[in-house]
Amino acid sequence: PAQFNSNASILQWLLEDKWKLADTDKDLVVMLHEIEYSIGDRHFKLDSSMVLTGKDAIHTAMATTVGLPLAMGVCAYLKGEIQMTGLHIPIDARIYQPILKCLAEEGIIFEETLTSTHDLRVEKSVPEETTSGDITIQVSLSNLGDKTIDGLLVREILPFDTVVRGVSPNAVFRDDTLTWLVDDLRPAEEYVLRFTVVAPTGFSVSGGRRSLFESLTEVSAATAVAARTRVNEESPVVDPFPSERLRPAPTPAPLPRRETTPRRELAGTPTLRLSIQDQQEIARVGEWTQIMFALTNSGTADAEAVRLRLVLDESLDQPDLLRLPVADRVVFVDVDKVAVGQTRRFRLEVRPNASGETLSTAEVLLEGSRVDRRTFRLVARDADKSRPRPENVIR
Repeated sequence: PAQFNSNASILQWLLEDKWKLADTDKDLVVMLHEIEYSIGDRHFKLDSSMVLTGKDAIHTAMATTVGLPLAMGVCAYLKGEIQMTGLHIPIDARIYQPILKCLAEEGIIFEETLTSTHDLRVEKSVPEETTSGDITIQVSLSNLGDKTIDGLLVREILPFDTVVRGVSPNAVFRDDTLTWLVDDLRPAEEYVLRFTVVAPTGFSVSGGRRSLFESLTEVSAATAVAARTRVNEESPVVDPFPSERLRPAPTPAPLPRRETTPRRELAGTPTLRLSIQDQQEIARVGEWTQIMFALTNSGTADAEAVRLRLVLDESLDQPDLLRLPVADRVVFVDVDKVAVGQTRRFRLEVRPNASGETLSTAEVLLEGSRVDRRTFRLVARDADKSRPRPENVIR
């Protein structure tokens, strides 16, 4: 056609005419990244791949992978998860981490395989979903090379306050982390690590609601494998040892807890602790109730770039969340500064929308890293009257 007077417009016309999808056609997006790098005298290769099939000729995989990241970035910015201003390219973790998390929830995720000069393969097995609080995780280390591997340090980083049992082989458990030292992994040999966790109280659910349990495996600080397990129903597990973090298992023998001596506070280090004050545990459906938080810095330096992250139960309304979907239950509170010895107080007002027990969590983030976490419950009972919605919620 005469209206197409450039190579680009002609190519576009040809593609649109020749590659037009029929109503029953589906497109396929395949991506493969091969990255080779060295750390010291060790060489590594990372293969990262993603395959996505479109739903139909309208809802294509190409449109999904192009449009969703932009839409998710806008949503993350509006919700305060991305607070950067100005012009940026998306190689900053503050931009891509929230978006990658949202993409994973939509089933768009890269599968990664890391090999080194020793041809070490790390595989992690977890159930995709579970209906109880117990989650059994298995990590397999396979030596695909022709040399024996020694000195592998395997660390399983678990959520705050996780209960661990049934660890095989025995490991060191400290600071929410299981650690194994693997030696003498011979060629063509597979070494299996297995353990069972009971999801922390904050990750349990009730009434058939969903939650997410996530852990991270690091091997010799060279590879990291993340795993998530959805919990679909209420976990009946009640910890009979509230003062202990490790629960004894009949087979193998109970994992001993390593007691550590108190660490001396380093000069110039902030220490933030969150507490819930005078919590009202019973509320009426449809009535607003208050929860008071106190954030104290008992360290030796002022705390800067502090945020509170509140994950609210789906049965709780909060003024900032009333216009958001039920799945979006996160509230962020920016704290400019907490000076040494200072206590900052914050008021959260919520309104139960259904009767029953609710469970929510509050986390303290210091420069993006979680330093403390608290869980708070509220039992809602039926009521006929409700008081007006408050204007100022968190101060």
